[in-house]
Amino acid sequence: MNEKGQIDEKQVYLLYIEGKLSIKEIAKKCHVNEGAVFAIAENYAKFVLEDVTELYAAKLKREKKEKEDKKRKEQEEKDKLNKEKNDQKQEQALDEARKYMHDYLESKDSKELFCAKTNRTLSYFRDTLDLLKNSDNKQDYKLYKDLEYKILHLEDDEGEKNTKAKICIESFLEHKKDIYDFCSENKYSRKYFYEMLDVVKNSDQNLYNFVKYKIVQDEIKKSSTIALTIKKMATYEIAGINSDGKNKKFDILDYYKMTNINIDKLIRAASDMKLDSEYESLKRFADSTRNDRTHITEHDIMSKRYVVHGILVENDIKQKIINYLEKNKIPFVNGTFKIALEKFVDSEIDISKSVLTDKSEKIVEATLKKEFSSKNVSEDIINESIIELTTAAPEHDMLKSDSN
Repeated sequence: MNEKGQIDEKQVYLLYIEGKLSIKEIAKKCHVNEGAVFAIAENYAKFVLEDVTELYAAKLKREKKEKEDKKRKEQEEKDKLNKEKNDQKQEQALDEARKYMHDYLESKDSKELFCAKTNRTLSYFRDTLDLLKNSDNKQDYKLYKDLEYKILHLEDDEGEKNTKAKICIESFLEHKKDIYDFCSENKYSRKYFYEMLDVVKNSDQNLYNFVKYKIVQDEIKKSSTIALTIKKMATYEIAGINSDGKNKKFDILDYYKMTNINIDKLIRAASDMKLDSEYESLKRFADSTRNDRTHITEHDIMSKRYVVHGILVENDIKQKIINYLEKNKIPFVNGTFKIALEKFVDSEIDISKSVLTDKSEKIVEATLKKEFSSKNVSEDIINESIIELTTAAPEHDMLKSDSN
């Protein structure tokens, strides 16, 4: 009973659900009949449940609204920031477009030549033009109209285009190298080169056919050179390499002194060319040199302690090896530095040289010529490829990702 002599239903309910007292003890403590304890507790529980349910539903509704409001505000802030960033990027792009096109207007070059000189593609030129055309700025639209006039009236000269195309293509033929080197040295995209070739096709079919033939022959030679590289490396992996009259195991320094083609790319090329035995040899070599091919920096080298034959290597010696690797365009990896350092200390290498002994070269050349004698590859191509391989061969574009 409470102070007013009424049954305290809440007390009965709490004691009942707590479960520490028996029904008889609860009845005695709360001054009620034993039979009424359960009924009182059940009745109060229904009241509490209804009240709590309403309060909880209201709380959930309020929290949901607060959460939605917070999310909406965050999204609004995010959209605002994104708009500011996009506007900033748009303005930066417009500034770049204005400067680029002003330079183009002031030049006497055609758009093709101007793109080539600025190392840009015609696609970039067109996109920049569209950017100015769609700008809300009146000055940008005026600039666009000036550009349009120049393009339509000053460059739309078919004879001039034919002349430029013929100069480009004839220069390629005089270049004596493949299309990749030619475009790289003249800062042309390959897309631009082929556009010029299409122009020539309409005016000089014979020149067009000859250039297409040369491009195909260059590709054949390139494929042969890569195949010869694969054969050469596989031969050394199996037979070892001759050094000062002694045969030794072919290592990662030997590999990179002859080519800077990534070994994994060479393995893929061997697989594509169905050179199965060479593929297995290169795979074996790659697995055995995996730890030696971890890239390192000059800072890594200078900060690490190297000990050869129990003697701590001084920094001036490290620098000599670094210079040797750089001079010969040998990648900075664990194996190349470590092996070069040990060979230098043992006076086994002359750091001013990076080619193999003539004896080793002749052995490999004989093996490769014999291997390719039955193939449909001309002797001239094989000889040119071997000459190219006896120096530190550059990585071929065939094994690069073509970004043009």
